[in-house]
Amino acid sequence: HFDMIFRGSWITALSPFVVAASQTYAGACGFVVVLSIGEMIWSPRWYDYTMACAPPGREGVFGALALMPLFVAKLPTGLLGGYLLQRFCP
Repeated sequence: HFDMIFRGSWITALSPFVVAASQTYAGACGFVVVLSIGEMIWSPRWYDYTMACAPPGREGVFGALALMPLFVAKLPTGLLGGYLLQRFCP
C-alpha cells in the first residue's frame, strides 16, 4: 500500500512544475492531468491503508479520521472561492 501512496504523491507533487514550465492553457491542462493521475494512484490506497491500520471493530472511526482534513477544508475553501469570484470576476 505504502509504495503506491509514495509514488502517487510524488506524481501529484510534480504537477505544479508542469504549469510553472508552461504558463499557457496547455500547461494548465497538463497540470490537471498530472495531478489527477497522481491522485488516482494514491487516493484509493490511502483509504485502504487506513482501514488496514484500524483495529477490528474501529474501521469507521479510522475512516472518519482519514476524511476529516477534507471535511474541515470544505468550508474555508468554499468561502474563499466565493469571495475571490465576487471580487475578481464581476
